[in-house]
Amino acid sequence: MMPMNVVLQAGDVLRVKPITAASRTFTLSVITSQGTHAIFETVPSGAANNDVTHILSGQSIGQSLTGQTIVHHWATSIDGSKLSTGGVLYLNDRGLPIGGVSATDPADLQPKANNLGGASINLNFVGRVTTSS
Repeated sequence: MMPMNVVLQAGDVLRVKPITAASRTFTLSVITSQGTHAIFETVPSGAANNDVTHILSGQSIGQSLTGQTIVHHWATSIDGSKLSTGGVLYLNDRGLPIGGVSATDPADLQPKANNLGGASINLNFVGRVTTSS
């Protein structure tokens, strides 16, 4: 079961990141089996491969979560049919998929955490979003 309550403590910072409804920002949120919560994003442009990066550090999934296993994850994007991968794929250091999660358009549905298709992450792994236009 995914933890739903977050207890804020003195010194914690809550950041709100408003974006326009037309923004192509692709966002991936993950929780690892070690309890790490992380958010990654990219802004796809055109037909291309786009790797998500940590919103605070700018690091890749591999750099941020080395040695951890993603157990809950969800993604949001307004790109819909432009997402060739349907969401994000976790690629290992050889470029082979080891997991992934479909993206939800937040204008249509509320994203829901998915505990299927998680992945054990190592250095040089990436979260890849491929768009067709």
